[in-house]
Amino acid sequence: MTPASLIAGLLLAPALSYADGLTDLKAALQRLSGSQVIKGQLGVKIQRHQGEGKGATTEQGGATLLVEDGAQGLHTQFAPDLLTKLRSEDAASDQDANAPTPVLLALKALGPRDVRSMTAGAETLGRLLATATLKLKFPVLGSEFPF
Repeated sequence: MTPASLIAGLLLAPALSYADGLTDLKAALQRLSGSQVIKGQLGVKIQRHQGEGKGATTEQGGATLLVEDGAQGLHTQFAPDLLTKLRSEDAASDQDANAPTPVLLALKALGPRDVRSMTAGAETLGRLLATATLKLKFPVLGSEFPF
């Protein structure tokens, strides 16, 4: 074995070991998409800007939910202080239709689909990668670089 072929072999070894990284990633995500219960807090902050110039308005809001996702389904829980804020915003809106409602604004941005994608990241990413193909192929495998 010549020194040049030894060096070439050492340089290509990492390429060969990572040649099918997409399949490895999909397999790892499949293992992570189990029936384990996930519990935690999910916080959202939102800023909405509408219009331009002097007529522009900006609304900001935020909320935190308790979430649990597992074999029994997806459960969201609103803490008592969050419900108190919502009641307060409802009362203010009854008095003034233009009253700010930051908690309600944030909660409107958090639908069940959004919460589910956050609690089941491996499943979501796996679904997105299901039809993916590896674009970069290594010359040692008989292919060429696409660029």
